[in-house]
Amino acid sequence: MNLSIYENRIKHLGSVVLKTERLYLRKFSVDDAGKMFNNWAADEDVSKYTLWRPNKTVAETREYLRDWVDKYQFNEYYHWGIVVTETDELIGSISISSINNFLKTCNVGYTISKKYWNKGIATEALRKVLDYMVNIVGMEKIFAYHDVENKASGRVMQKCGMKYIKRKKKIFLNTLKTVIVCDYYCFYA
Repeated sequence: MNLSIYENRIKHLGSVVLKTERLYLRKFSVDDAGKMFNNWAADEDVSKYTLWRPNKTVAETREYLRDWVDKYQFNEYYHWGIVVTETDELIGSISISSINNFLKTCNVGYTISKKYWNKGIATEALRKVLDYMVNIVGMEKIFAYHDVENKASGRVMQKCGMKYIKRKKKIFLNTLKTVIVCDYYCFYA
């Protein structure tokens, strides 16, 4: 029996702790609700380019966290809190979605507290997650997109070696029923 087709399989390990020069990425806990709410989840400027509306209460944020924490039981679930090592402050999130094990592809998305914009934080976190997903998990293509109005996010993707693919309208059939013009990028292993 030829097992060579199984030699290069995806190795899902879930949201293990990842460390960079200034950050560590870790699993969320329900106890993060207050920090997440105060640092980014309730901020209209942060949510302006995302698919979620600002949270109105810490209880709402806690419900999101409960859902995320429940999903950590699955090794194919990747969602990290971004923490500044020096201060232990939770300042954002980065996650993987739309995993296709056969094609070895996935999407990545991130959100950072406005206080930490333009400090290289998103770039540092994204680089680490791209490295992990390609070199440890085994993905071959990682896609990302951003609202065309959010040019800073496009610069983050470019700095991390992601290549521009195209601009297109993306329809999100979530509670917002939104149509957004997005720029698409891909990181090729």
